Amino acid sequence: MASVGELFKFLGSNDIFLDLCKDSGKTNQQIIANVFENEELISKVRTIIQDDSLIKSKMDILIGQKRKNQNKKQEKNQKQEKNQKQEQPFVNKSQEEVVEVKEFKHLPINPSKVIYLDNFAYMEQVDHRIRLVTHDFEMYY
Repeated sequence: MASVGELFKFLGSNDIFLDLCKDSGKTNQQIIANVFENEELISKVRTIIQDDSLIKSKMDILIGQKRKNQNKKQEKNQKQEKNQKQEQPFVNKSQEEVVEVKEFKHLPINPSKVIYLDNFAYMEQVDHRIRLVTHDFEMYY
């Protein structure tokens, strides 16, 4: 089964195959059909494995893995965007209303590591310490 490993290695590094996998509007079977229409790519694949049904099943697995990784990247980007948007106004979760945050004397050092406790205080991770900031003072611990 060393040839199956070679197939995964070849397809995983082939730009044509990877471009076809990125088309989110198509099913796995449609992508596989497009691969089989590409004579140059399919001839290289058949030098590794000749059985078309085995090639199709392994392509289906690889396409699924690529899509799963792509979805994880999108979710990670969405979480980062959400965290960046969630910096200033404090949202009261119980009432779902936005409370305006009063200006703090001590601004955040790293806004991406800030957690607003309420509209009077926030906590921030600075190196290995935690920084508690209110409108009047800041404290490290």
